[in-house]
Amino acid sequence: MKTLGFAILLTALVSPGDQPLRDPVTLQVIAVHATNENHGKSEKVFDSGLENVRKALEGLSFDTFHKLKSTSKTVKPAETADIEIDDTYTLHVTPVAKDSEERFRVSVVIDETIEKDGKKETREALNATCAVVPGKHLVLGGLNMPKGQLVLLLSIAE
Repeated sequence: MKTLGFAILLTALVSPGDQPLRDPVTLQVIAVHATNENHGKSEKVFDSGLENVRKALEGLSFDTFHKLKSTSKTVKPAETADIEIDDTYTLHVTPVAKDSEERFRVSVVIDETIEKDGKKETREALNATCAVVPGKHLVLGGLNMPKGQLVLLLSIAE
């Protein structure tokens, strides 16, 4: 597997000053297949439905962004939302706490199903505790897909 390059833009450990969550939160996840299709240096192509996340994707080194999935899940504090992205990747997100600056701390695990010796096997592709700023998108990437990479955008609303 390639290095996670731009894998996590915001990463932090849960700190002692964090406040436990009391209320459910709504997770919004958008999965994107990012590729390079040689549209030209300054031209980037975005599928319909990616308008709200375009700014978060524009800085990436890809020129084409195909929307794979968009989903929302409401979870209770310390409950894990399991979101199947495709046949290869499954995202597991657990809201953990809120810090003094109102950022949410979430545990993020991405499982990858691979074929090894003729058998399907699941392995952990990513495991991190991240900070999510309300109204912004946490961008996770670096996960291999045919001709490109999987990019996940995660946001949280209370």
